[in-house]
Amino acid sequence: MTYRTENHLRRAGERVFVVVSLTPEFRPAERRAAREEAERRLYAVFCRSPARGEGGGGLV
Repeated sequence: MTYRTENHLRRAGERVFVVVSLTPEFRPAERRAAREEAERRLYAVFCRSPARGEGGGGLV
């Protein structure tokens, strides 16, 4: 897997810090698989009803 890096300088008082952001770069198939997994997990959390014994811990 490759990562895109972005460097930022940030000040905190008199000190300067370098903040490095690493963003993964996915191939189209990997991006699709990650999106499907996220959708599956979100469905499990928000759409299943704990009252029906399906788990998921959805919002009430």
